[in-house]
Amino acid sequence: MVTFIDSVIIVGYVLLMLTVGSYFVRRQGSSETFFLADRTLGPFHVFGTTFSTFFGTGLVFTLASFGYRYGVGAFVLPGAAVIGFLLLAWAAPRLKEMSDRQGAITLPALLEEHWSARTRALAAVVTVGLFTATLAANFLASGTVLNALVGLPLDVGIVTFGVLVITYTALGGFQGVVWTDILQTGVILGSVVVLLPAFVFLAEGPALVDSLPASHLDPSSLPVRLLVAYLLVGVFAFFGSQDLFQRIYAARSGEEAQRGLLLFTGVLVLMGITAVGLGIAARAVVPDTTVGTALVSLTGAVVPVGLVGIVLLGFLALANSDADSQLLTSTSNVTHDLVSTLGVELSPKKQVWIDRIGILGIGTSALLVAVAAPSLTALFNAVGSWFAMLGFVVVATLFWQRTTDTAAFAGLAVGFVLPIVFVRTTGNLQAATVVGFVPTVVTVGIVSILPQLFAVIGPLPAFSRRF
Repeated sequence: MVTFIDSVIIVGYVLLMLTVGSYFVRRQGSSETFFLADRTLGPFHVFGTTFSTFFGTGLVFTLASFGYRYGVGAFVLPGAAVIGFLLLAWAAPRLKEMSDRQGAITLPALLEEHWSARTRALAAVVTVGLFTATLAANFLASGTVLNALVGLPLDVGIVTFGVLVITYTALGGFQGVVWTDILQTGVILGSVVVLLPAFVFLAEGPALVDSLPASHLDPSSLPVRLLVAYLLVGVFAFFGSQDLFQRIYAARSGEEAQRGLLLFTGVLVLMGITAVGLGIAARAVVPDTTVGTALVSLTGAVVPVGLVGIVLLGFLALANSDADSQLLTSTSNVTHDLVSTLGVELSPKKQVWIDRIGILGIGTSALLVAVAAPSLTALFNAVGSWFAMLGFVVVATLFWQRTTDTAAFAGLAVGFVLPIVFVRTTGNLQAATVVGFVPTVVTVGIVSILPQLFAVIGPLPAFSRRF
């Protein structure tokens, strides 16, 4: 139950987000300012915006759901994310140097010197689809939280939250998003400070371990297939996450981007373990809830009435910080990788207005998906395969000299289509990661090696060319 003070806190948060967006509205004179804040971020900014963006509802709800379903075996999952971030931090100076040299705003634009226009366009389409789906998942997560803790109808909560995110993102661009992300980092950490003591002291947390099923106390409880799938996602998905690339582009230097990412990686270990632990706690306290709402149900069960608003604010901040970045990311692909191919020349200020219109269009599409989505867990699980697939193609392009443009295009096409066919045929979302990733690796490898192979074999006999 939300008290009057809780309501004041929530309304104040909404007004603060809109105020920050409005403050930066007049500073958006070009697309480089709108999407990259003129490349002026220091390590503190990189850390703050990366923390609240990456440690959003996608990671928190996913880790908590695995803790709720499998128990202590899920504690290994944050390790996959740590490996991926360490690799991204290692590559950050090179990525920053490339983005500055090419004036890149998007991930496909960064690889323009390696990819043809068709491959860049396909990568943009894949990225737009990925981030629109994850944006919809965050809208749905916020609606679920508001419905569970405030009693607001689900669709009303989705639309209310979505309109807020769309509005302040369209106003303030990336500069506004960076500062709202930093504010939301404080809100998220404050919510954890409230939720953890509430569980330990009010719900007698340690004593509830005895009520867990024996399987939840088994360190090997996580199925091997899931461990492999999420290891692949953890290592490669971040190289397909354009929102993380844009934070590297926006840093003052590659070294400062690297320091910000390494600082975040250290905090990620603690926060990842916390998310899994809270999922396990939810299984002990509210064993009859659903996987997707485990954290929300735990909050309602253990947090005192007067503090519900603070924790609710934390959930909204998780979804907010994810959503605004995904909205900017997918919009930049539409307005700079797809629309720009039409060859229309616009002044910098007119381009910013096109960017804002793109935000309205992408945001509205995500709202429609969120309202129609079958479940929160389904949306989050569905996109992991494509992030890992795109990340592998990016890594191959950057670090394997034999990768050809045709191989990148074929890998993107295979990795994007096969999981869709597989999920539509079997309904198995968890296996979609491997189904999409493995054929992508094989396709990129074979198509890249074929030209060298034919060079060794020589021209085909004349009679075989008919077939």
